[in-house]
Amino acid sequence: MKKGQSVQFNWIFIVVSGAILLMFFTLFAFRYSVLQNKKINAETARALDRSINSIKTTEAYTNLDLGKVNEIEFNCNEFIINKDYRQKTNNIIFSSNIKSNRIGLWSKSFEYPFKIDNIVFLSSIENKIYLIYDNFNEQFVTEIYNEIPSLFNVKIVNDYDNIRDSVIVFFVDPSGKLDELKSKNNKVVYIDGADVGSVKFYEDSIKESSYLSREMMYGAIFTSNFKLYDCSFKSLLNKMNDVNKIYENKAKNMKECSYLGIVQNLNVNDEVKNCLNNNCLDLINNKEILDLQNQELYEQGCKVVF
Repeated sequence: MKKGQSVQFNWIFIVVSGAILLMFFTLFAFRYSVLQNKKINAETARALDRSINSIKTTEAYTNLDLGKVNEIEFNCNEFIINKDYRQKTNNIIFSSNIKSNRIGLWSKSFEYPFKIDNIVFLSSIENKIYLIYDNFNEQFVTEIYNEIPSLFNVKIVNDYDNIRDSVIVFFVDPSGKLDELKSKNNKVVYIDGADVGSVKFYEDSIKESSYLSREMMYGAIFTSNFKLYDCSFKSLLNKMNDVNKIYENKAKNMKECSYLGIVQNLNVNDEVKNCLNNNCLDLINNKEILDLQNQELYEQGCKVVF
């Protein structure tokens, strides 16, 4: 081989070898970055899960600083961090999807009439929620506003013309203003009732559900989305059915007095099925009956069921 050809070959070899090494290190750096992001996402998910589990033990509220902005999507039994890491959960969580580094958490007890579970509400600190009242329900809406912890960005108003990029929760019929409100990138929810009632979510179409307590009403406010609300609503009803069965079996084994009536009303299989199909009246009424029956047992000197 001639000397000139040898030099040319050496240069080609060096260039090709350098390109291969560069590709190797680039691929290594990319894979390392992906693995690091997965690790960070997993740590973020576990931190949020620990905070949820911690606050769920009592009725309380707190905030969590995640350090950097994260996207958190909620499904029925899991939440997903940055479209990557899935964290399973058995907790009942009412939350919209979040994009933030600061999250507020609030836990409330749900009872029927005995305790079913503590449910958890989440929202980014920046998420703006407006509660809309009129002269007829101002006192009730003010009570709702005062009960929601101040760490959440919630305001009570009766003038909503200039609101945009927010959640607007009406306690008056919003018909006639919907197109204008939605054109300003608002989510619109209509609470029709007091501590029990129906809730409408104005999305691509109007979607309706029910709420059995003030805690469920808060769930509608914090999710502001039918799919997310419906998922947690159904989980809560199924948990209620499970807890009722525990008390039903307890009452069946109590012999001092007649417990037949309360045993029958503790079996709520049919009422829960109806409520899952948006007919919750029997389930709502049954709660009051159970409370009355338990009180009557107490007044008769019998052991109470709950």
